[in-house]
Amino acid sequence: MNVISQQTHTIVIEDIDGLAPVTVFLADLAENKGKVVIECGGKGWANTWSWMHDKTIAQWFAGLPASSIAANFGDFYRTEIDFSKFADYANSQAKQLFSHGKINEEQFDEFADLIESSKEFISEDLGEAWCKMNSDAIEEILGEPWHEVVPQKRNKEYSNMITIIKAAQFGVKKCNDEEAA
Repeated sequence: MNVISQQTHTIVIEDIDGLAPVTVFLADLAENKGKVVIECGGKGWANTWSWMHDKTIAQWFAGLPASSIAANFGDFYRTEIDFSKFADYANSQAKQLFSHGKINEEQFDEFADLIESSKEFISEDLGEAWCKMNSDAIEEILGEPWHEVVPQKRNKEYSNMITIIKAAQFGVKKCNDEEAA
C-alpha cells in the first residue's frame, strides 16, 4: 500500500441565497492535472481534469463553462419531461394517428385508457415510474425515442447544480484574484 499526502486548497462560500454553504476543494495533482471536489448541503461532486494548458486547477476550473463542469460531475440534464403536459400531448398525438388511419379505434381507445391512468401517477409525482412501466405502449404511439419529443421543462436539479457551480467558481475566482494582487 502506498500513501501519498497532497496539499489541497479549500474555499468556503457562504451567504448564498437559497443555498447551504459551498465548499470547494482544489488539488493540483501533477503538471496539467487537477481535481475539484464541491460539497453543498451534504452532497458532493468530484472530477479530475487533465491537459489544463499549463494552468492550475483553480485557474482551469474558474474559466470553464458551468454546463461543462455539470456534465463532468454526473448525469445532470438541462431538461426533463414535463409530466403536467404529458397526457395532453400523448392524447393529441394518438388522435392525430387515429384521424390519419395509422391506428385503429381499438388501439386508440386502449391508448386513451392508458394515458388516463397516467394522470393519477403524474399527480402523485410518479410520472417517470409510470412512463418506464408503460414505455412499450408509449413508444407504439409516440415513436422512438419518445422521451425526446414529449413536452420538456427545465430540470430543477440541473438548475441547482449550475447555481452551486457558479458559486464555487465565484469563490475560486475571488481567491485567484486575491492571490494575484
